[in-house]
Amino acid sequence: MDFVWERIGNFGSLRERDCFVAWMRGQIARGLAEEIGAPTDAGEQWFRHVPTGSLWRLIPHDNPNGPGFWPAHDDGETEAASDKPFIPHGTLPPAERAGRR
Repeated sequence: MDFVWERIGNFGSLRERDCFVAWMRGQIARGLAEEIGAPTDAGEQWFRHVPTGSLWRLIPHDNPNGPGFWPAHDDGETEAASDKPFIPHGTLPPAERAGRR
């Protein structure tokens, strides 16, 4: 099943960002994403969402608007579609999973 990626305006912590990076590595391993070269040397990592072809960038923690995960052509000035904490699909704590049935 393919999931649409959502903009993460700002990770709540570096730990949350690290969890996201681990999740992205899994996306790459499953062939749902691929890392591509960033067009600038801004310390960003760029990714292509294979099912849609959309380009995304992982913004570093030292960016004034980061760290975050945005569509490639997003300037970070607009409000994020979702600033909820990053929780990979299927990894909610049991109490939260029970409430979503």
